[in-house]
Parts: sequence; C-alpha cells; structure tokens
Amino acid sequence: MATSEWYPSSYWDHWQSASGAQVQDTGTKADEYHFLSFLATVQAYQIEILPIVWDTGRGIVGTGGTSRIEQAVLTLDTSFAFKTYHRRNQCERQIFRTLINEVIVLSQEFTRQHDNIAQLQGICWDISPGDDRPWPVLVFEKSALGDLRRFAREEGRHLTIDERLWLCVDIAIAIMDMHSKRE
Repeated sequence: MATSEWYPSSYWDHWQSASGAQVQDTGTKADEYHFLSFLATVQAYQIEILPIVWDTGRGIVGTGGTSRIEQAVLTLDTSFAFKTYHRRNQCERQIFRTLINEVIVLSQEFTRQHDNIAQLQGICWDISPGDDRPWPVLVFEKSALGDLRRFAREEGRHLTIDERLWLCVDIAIAIMDMHSKRE
C-alpha cells in the first residue's frame, strides 16, 4: 500500500471512495483529477501498465451508467474484461476522479484478498478517435462463467434454489465487506 513516506508528493494521504471504503488521502483538490494524477496513482499503487493493444471490436460483456465492460481472449488460457468509461456525458475531471477512486479501492489489501471481488490486473489504453488522446482502460481477468446476467440466463438456470441463495449471499458478503471498511 502506498504511503506518504513511500510517495512523498501531494497525492497520498486520504481518500473516500465511491463505494464507501476508507482509503488513503492523496490531498488532491477537486480540480486536480486529471491524466497525470491518474498516472501518479497507478505508479504509487504499483499497478501494471499492460502492453495490450486495445481493439474496440471486442464484444461487450456489460454496460452501466458510467462505463462498459468488453472482453478479449489473449491466449487459450487467458481472457480479460476491459472497463472503459463513457466520455460523452461526463467532464474529464469526473472521469479521472472515478478512475482514481476505483484504482485505489481495488488496490487495497482487503479488496485484493477478497474471493468475491474481481481483481484488477492492470491498465491499458484506449486512444480516442476524435482527438487521439489516450484514455485509461481497467483490465480484469474475465470470469470463466461470463458476466452475472449471462450466467443467470444460461448455466445458472439449472441451479437449485439453495445454490442461487448462496450466490446471492456471496454477492452480499462482497458488498457488506466493502461497506464495512468505511470509517
């Protein structure tokens, strides 16, 4: 975990994540969420910058209000999920604030040790076609069973009620654990 001793810039003292987990503050002011502060966060938390060429034709796994998840198979044994952020309705500062908070929360020991939380593998880049600007993409190992929606409609249809309840319990435990770290 990064500390102000390890990384003595203005970026590392206390953060409150969107999930409610209490993590270190970087001292970053609201107008300091930008590309360089994101790179400082990645460096401080020793997140891998992966040499993966981004291809927008990968298949969409899921989409949400602020981001979408796409997939790619790199080898027969390895496939990844790529999380990109919607840029059309958000200001750049808000996008980088969200990215920084997510990287910090996903880098915490309790998150990395959790069986029910997807692990951040690193970042790669998406080059904006309009202005050739690089945008961070979060890279996760893709579940062998796909996303929850697909699982529920396919393999999950054959689960017993007890198995379905245990799946819900696992999800609830992950959410509860994230919120229990809030101070």
